[in-house]
Amino acid sequence: MDVLRISLAAATGAVIGVVVVIALAWSIRILGPRRASAGAAPDVSSDSAGPRRFGLSLLAKIAIVALATAAYGYLGYINRPAPPDTPPPDAAPAQSAFAAPTPPAQFNVGGVTLSFTPPSGYCLYPPSLMQAIVAQQDKINPDNVVHTVFGNCDQLREAAATQIRIRDFGMLMTPKGQISQDFDPPALERVIASAAAPGNVKETLDQRLRAAQTRLKLQSWSSLGILDRDRSAAYFAYLFKSETQGESFAQACIMALTTSKGRLISYYLYADYTKDARNTLLGLLQKVKASLGDLGAQND
Repeated sequence: MDVLRISLAAATGAVIGVVVVIALAWSIRILGPRRASAGAAPDVSSDSAGPRRFGLSLLAKIAIVALATAAYGYLGYINRPAPPDTPPPDAAPAQSAFAAPTPPAQFNVGGVTLSFTPPSGYCLYPPSLMQAIVAQQDKINPDNVVHTVFGNCDQLREAAATQIRIRDFGMLMTPKGQISQDFDPPALERVIASAAAPGNVKETLDQRLRAAQTRLKLQSWSSLGILDRDRSAAYFAYLFKSETQGESFAQACIMALTTSKGRLISYYLYADYTKDARNTLLGLLQKVKASLGDLGAQND
């Protein structure tokens, strides 16, 4: 862009230089004889065919055009717009990349293209962070294909600047063995039945929470079974306890099993909790239900 700007300025200078040369040449041609008549008569040599003509030499013309071209090229250079600020190569993505609303993610599940918009307040992970999560999941969860990952927009902005842990995030996955399988309602029912734990169906949420927290150890997870059910999905609840960079934390998770365009989708949504996971789980449940409604509307 700077080269084009300087080239255009130099071309303008060249045109102006040519105009100046023409104007000077005509002025000297017209005024020269008048000045000569007002003073001494012009010299007439014996071998001349007539009186000497007044005009600019070729060298003077070239000098004028070159000077105008250089001057305008220099003006174009010094008045070029300042380049935008660019982060260093190892800087995190710009904060504007995490401004809600975020554009939908497009992904392919067994030859079927699906569109997904994160819940309100969540943004898609930038490509570099997405690649890191996919690589991590390939190691710890190799039986699933990760379609997209999203997180709280404010936390993503903060993580871009300070590398903090993102506490509220989610992802969409599909088991590799079922990625090309067509799922109708009966097929979904069979998957849900195989994933459910029938022993705790009659227990209240509080009872299941107490049992799950009793079983929970550092770097482990504990299942609460199916938390809710509707026509489009089954909602499972989990608790996790982990540690990273010297920080111990507990997380609640809602995992929904659903289908879209005949393809199986596992929808995970995570959030930290402190002592009581009940309110966190119920809040996640409502967010997942609303998001699945949007998923269905986008892919009808």
